[in-house]
Amino acid sequence: MNALDYLFIFLAAAAGAWFGAYLRRKGQNLADKEDIEKLTQIVEGVRTQYAKDLENLSQENRKFIELMSQEHQLRLAALGRRLEAHQEAFSAWWHLAVTYHDKDKRQQNLLRCQTFWNSNCLYLGRRSRKAFRETMVEIMFYDAAKDEGLAKMKELSQKVEEVFHAILADTELPDINENVADIRKLLQKETKMTNVNGTHEQG
Repeated sequence: MNALDYLFIFLAAAAGAWFGAYLRRKGQNLADKEDIEKLTQIVEGVRTQYAKDLENLSQENRKFIELMSQEHQLRLAALGRRLEAHQEAFSAWWHLAVTYHDKDKRQQNLLRCQTFWNSNCLYLGRRSRKAFRETMVEIMFYDAAKDEGLAKMKELSQKVEEVFHAILADTELPDINENVADIRKLLQKETKMTNVNGTHEQG
């Protein structure tokens, strides 16, 4: 083999090596390109799914907020009505509490309380509802309680006062003890005035 043959072999080997390297680079580039396309598809798929999930979550949140807003409005409306009912209960019970010793006024204010009860009992708190109804029934049988003596009358008087406690407690107003103390004083004053007026009328 002469120098020309060696040169040819060298050039062929170099060309083969370069061509092989070229093919490997092309193959690697193609593989990288395919990998990038796959990764892009995966990323786009995740992004699309995330956007869908986010939109679904946003819709659910909007529905939830709307529902909560409606419930909040209903709660506020119910709260206002319940406070009003407790105020009406207080007023109706006040008239009964200061007059139940008088037969005619007792019947008149029992009717007033019964009318209130029929229209508003569901708006009252649990304690108010129970105390109002049970004590109203006991006052209906005032004459029987009176015949049982002083102890029974004191028990009835205490129950009448406890209705005020229940109404104030269910409205969760501050200074309940102070308010009840004021109510007790006013009740005693009104009771004395009623008894005095009754004595004058009899005289």
